[in-house]
Amino acid sequence: MQLTYLQYDMLRIPVNVDGEKDAIDLGRVIMTPEGTRLESVEITAEIIPVVIRGDTIEYNAGAFDVQATDKVEDLLKKLPGVEVDEDGNIKAQGEDVEKILVDGKEFFGDDPKTASKNLPADAIDKVQVFDKMSEMSEFTGVDDGVRSRTINLALKDDRKTGYFGNVEGGYGTDDRFKAKANLNRFTPKSQNSFLGNANNTNEPAFSFRDYINFLGGFGRVMNQGGFDMNRGGMTGNVGIGANTLGVDFGQGINNSGIQTSAGAGLNINQDIGKKAEISGSYFYGYLQNDQDKSSFRETVTEDQPFITLADELRDDLNQSHNNSLYSKVELDSASQAVYRGSARINDAEGITRSNQVSRVRDDFENGLDQDFDNFQDLLNTSHSLLYRRRLKKPARPKPIRGCGATE
Repeated sequence: MQLTYLQYDMLRIPVNVDGEKDAIDLGRVIMTPEGTRLESVEITAEIIPVVIRGDTIEYNAGAFDVQATDKVEDLLKKLPGVEVDEDGNIKAQGEDVEKILVDGKEFFGDDPKTASKNLPADAIDKVQVFDKMSEMSEFTGVDDGVRSRTINLALKDDRKTGYFGNVEGGYGTDDRFKAKANLNRFTPKSQNSFLGNANNTNEPAFSFRDYINFLGGFGRVMNQGGFDMNRGGMTGNVGIGANTLGVDFGQGINNSGIQTSAGAGLNINQDIGKKAEISGSYFYGYLQNDQDKSSFRETVTEDQPFITLADELRDDLNQSHNNSLYSKVELDSASQAVYRGSARINDAEGITRSNQVSRVRDDFENGLDQDFDNFQDLLNTSHSLLYRRRLKKPARPKPIRGCGATE
């Protein structure tokens, strides 16, 4: 706890909050008069790291050390009360963060990891954590009880206007490469961002949640063929198949074979005058998996040993497009129109060729040849148009019959 008062020295008192006590008694606090006055003084500001403003917890990003190459995710890991797991999922005060805003505006839809994994940490001035009310509650002023844990990233003043971003690249043996780009142009009335990622080092270009969105949402995937719960996780048999998609549910990206993945996204937020705003985003995802496997197995028995030879060649390709559009127009002081639309397209194909031969000594015993060709196109689109208007007067309470009271 830090105490300040005019003409007295600042006093700092260490406080241990262990959660076992409802109240902490600091005892008698005595402040001492400030020291001798000097002709000139040098004042060094001290940054207060955390401030509570109503129902919002505000972290001062300048109070936490970050490197020039750190992303927002690295900053969030250092904030007390905020947790980021190895997959990039974020929790604040024990609750899952459902959305990250940038200066109050959506950034690439509702996936928090898109902002946390791509925006540079040194562009952030404040990190504000709060429970966001629903749009209807914000418009009407009537609390419907719906809340979503939200983080708002307030940009530094010099980043609110201009260009910023970073580009990374690398090349190694066996023609392995990695490339990543994040470019942003912000003004007081617009936010334009581009994300790009490509590699053939078996790293995903986007998160698992992105892949699900590419397929048209988790519900659409569930309806395409169920799950195979073998091996203790959700793997295989999801519509086009986990192998075709290149995603191993519950176990991260399927790293067998050589994977080439790429992704690119464009996000635009624009204020049109004082009464309208529009935002849209587009994602493209590309994932190719080439695998060539050969195996030799010798089985020794009491009768006769036998040998099994197996070969498998697999080529899987998945391409995805995800579009979203949001627009809000204030028609007058009491009414507004809101449009939300999305379209998701997925094109997937998988080819598998395998053969297996068993021999007892040098004699042919049996063989198996299998050819699988999987092709699937998915389209999911959703559109909604909402008109809402505030009443001039609040609704009157209805009388409860028979008791003279109101509800």
